[in-house]
Amino acid sequence: MSAADFKAGTYTINPVEATSDATSFTVKDATAVYGDKTPSFVITPGKDVVDPGNLTNADFIFIDKATGKTVDGVPTNVGSYDVQLNTKGQDKVATANQNYVFTADDFTPGTYKITPKATNTTDATTKVTVNNQTIKEGDPTPTFTLSIGDQLIQGSVSNADFVFMQNGQILTGVPTKAGSYTVMLSAAAQQRLAAGQNYALTSSDFIAGTFIIQAVATDPGNGNQTNPGSGSGTGNGSGNMAETGQDTVVTPNHSGQTPASTAVGTNAGQPVVANISNTTNAPTTLLDKAKKLPQTGEASGTAATTVGLALLSGLFGLLGIRRKKHEDDA
Repeated sequence: MSAADFKAGTYTINPVEATSDATSFTVKDATAVYGDKTPSFVITPGKDVVDPGNLTNADFIFIDKATGKTVDGVPTNVGSYDVQLNTKGQDKVATANQNYVFTADDFTPGTYKITPKATNTTDATTKVTVNNQTIKEGDPTPTFTLSIGDQLIQGSVSNADFVFMQNGQILTGVPTKAGSYTVMLSAAAQQRLAAGQNYALTSSDFIAGTFIIQAVATDPGNGNQTNPGSGSGTGNGSGNMAETGQDTVVTPNHSGQTPASTAVGTNAGQPVVANISNTTNAPTTLLDKAKKLPQTGEASGTAATTVGLALLSGLFGLLGIRRKKHEDDA
């Protein structure tokens, strides 16, 4: 027999399916504070398998536990994430451990947690400030808003999220009376805005604002005699006129009553007339009649009466003289 008569055989060792913890891989948990350097992710192999030693962060996928969505690349925002080997990473593990056949169940995910960063008291980019508001009394209630720092996640609020204070007292609802009020976010609104931020906000990071309601001045020209130059005034029962800063002219009203008063103002260089009616009856005594000015239509009658009385007085006087003379002659 020669060597040619001896044929070589093949000894094949087939990989076994990995079924125990000894042949599994677990992604190691990692934590970081927001803004810190991204850690390098690694796996912990079972006692019967080895780490391939050539894994990078690109061999992992990250799933946001809050949303269930896969994140592109390594997460940077505050949150909790599942970390798993992707297909490329699993292939590297299989190449280094050819005695086993691995399935997805042989790779246990880890957790990557990013915690909020503490704020700096002088950093305005991490502050939430209530914007000041100023209105006049009687104006519609404004919509209160916030200025949120550039480093923070923006949020929405309504007027119901604000608390109003004056002199250290918390008020109910939005004030409507003239005054100055402190405006700040309620505790519930602060908590809601702080949730999910990359910074650990505290009460000192929420800055109060001021709400000013200006009093409305009294409207000039409203007929109040204490308002100088307003063209208003009041007349008394005797026809006198009380007026501040203006001349008063009394004119007859030709109605048999006490004359009405006319206030003369100086608005725009033109008289301002304010007639004040008086219901006093016409004079009834002789003194009143003597003081009464002649009315329209009465002047001619008065003159005729005067002439007639003069003629009668002359006639009676003449008759009296002639009678006395006759008696003297007798």
